Amino acid sequence: MSLVLDKFFFRSLSTDTTITSITDGRIFNTGRATKDDNEDKVPYIIITFEGLANDVDTKDCSYESDDDKVLISIMCVASTREELAQLTEAVRVRNREFAELAKGGTVEIDEVPIDWNFSADKIQYDYTKPCYYQTLNYECECENINDVNYDKEN
Repeated sequence: MSLVLDKFFFRSLSTDTTITSITDGRIFNTGRATKDDNEDKVPYIIITFEGLANDVDTKDCSYESDDDKVLISIMCVASTREELAQLTEAVRVRNREFAELAKGGTVEIDEVPIDWNFSADKIQYDYTKPCYYQTLNYECECENINDVNYDKEN
């Protein structure tokens, strides 16, 4: 589950009417297609799986522990500082609400973090577009679950 945690955040943001309205549906998981990249329409969001570390907490643990730490970044891009503030706040609130809905069983999704630590990078300005952008970071605690079904004979 932890290797696909970016899907949780993508589903969270892509199913929110406020965020899809603000971005006109330009929510990308990992990267933008060449067409979208060339058009470079603002505002948009890019979700990136930044990596994973297994949380081995004892020396008695064989191979891997039951918990992983997963890093997810969400870069928010907007035309003005005010639009960026609206977008980043909407993303933060939505992710928190979506996690509660998923944990409560209101939303059916397999990829739900146990918990996370939130941080945000500095706000930056790119004069070449022009646009403002900020990356929101989620350091997530997840269960190390492998639900991959495969035929062991092949």
